[in-house]
Amino acid sequence: MLNSFESLRLRVETVGLRTVVCLDGSLQLDLDELRRVISPDLAKLADAIKHPERQREWILSRLLLIAIAGYIPEKGDYGELLWNGPHKGSLTHKKSHVALAFQLLSPGTDDPGIDLELVRDLHDELQLEFVNTNEIEIASKIGVGWSTAVFSAKEAIFKCLFRSVGFRFYFEAVDLIDLCAAGDQGIMMFRTTRKLGPNVASGSLVRVDFKQVRLGADEFWLTSARRRL
Repeated sequence: MLNSFESLRLRVETVGLRTVVCLDGSLQLDLDELRRVISPDLAKLADAIKHPERQREWILSRLLLIAIAGYIPEKGDYGELLWNGPHKGSLTHKKSHVALAFQLLSPGTDDPGIDLELVRDLHDELQLEFVNTNEIEIASKIGVGWSTAVFSAKEAIFKCLFRSVGFRFYFEAVDLIDLCAAGDQGIMMFRTTRKLGPNVASGSLVRVDFKQVRLGADEFWLTSARRRL
């Protein structure tokens, strides 16, 4: 079965203090070839996904999980991955590209939270679904693609805090309050706007490191969230 670093042609990115393994989908086998090298059990699960590109992306993400974590986690009620033991991870994928952060965490710490989004400018009506006017003023310092950078950051925050919160929360639960950018990377600081359960107080600070990475023919924002305890 295809499950080695060499076969998957992986590369490592560092975002802030976090190590992220990236899989460039453009360098991998096509769907027919993948189906010939994966196990029958994995192929059977993939059959539930009807769109070929989505099926290929799903297979590649599961092969990355096997290569790094050694197993494929089950999913919880909200679609979150249920990790075994003290190692926790965060998986993200876009346009057949996949990224995974996987690390040993001490009890009580948040999960690693990462996200991958295309660097592009969204229409005004879409922006207002996840940012407010104050956040627009701060984030516009990034320049081209600022809106998807903030969207990606908030997605990473959700993945980081979900296990501590225990329920689904939305974009308005955190506000962007500061930003430092240098070229195609930087740091965003967020603050929770309300108490998110017993383990995340109102006013909690979350740091998101961000950088641009090229995967295939496209530029992506790779973001990584970490709560400031």
